[in-house]
Amino acid sequence: MRENDMTVNSLLGYGSVFKGDIKVNGIIKLAGDFSGTIESTGQVFISESARVESSIKATSVVIGGMVKGDITATDKVTVLSTGIVMGSITTSRLIAEDGVVLDGVCRVSLSKE
Repeated sequence: MRENDMTVNSLLGYGSVFKGDIKVNGIIKLAGDFSGTIESTGQVFISESARVESSIKATSVVIGGMVKGDITATDKVTVLSTGIVMGSITTSRLIAEDGVVLDGVCRVSLSKE
């Protein structure tokens, strides 16, 4: 991974509200309320304070807040203990900590669709 791949390119801060479509190269961190679509060539990080209603396509997704929508990650999806997911997850690796809420279908396979 290149050094600039670890930089947070985009941030939706705590208390912010945004509706629309986001496409980024790299890492995006959401701490506010978002609805729309998210596409990233890197990681999408949904912090504990975030409420997201979106389809998400990224290399990896980390969920600490609430997500309503379908998630597709070519590498992995991590749902932290504070995470709530209401939607489908498609990924090659899934990590779910104790205490997560998941209401949907999970498809975990080696193929990276």
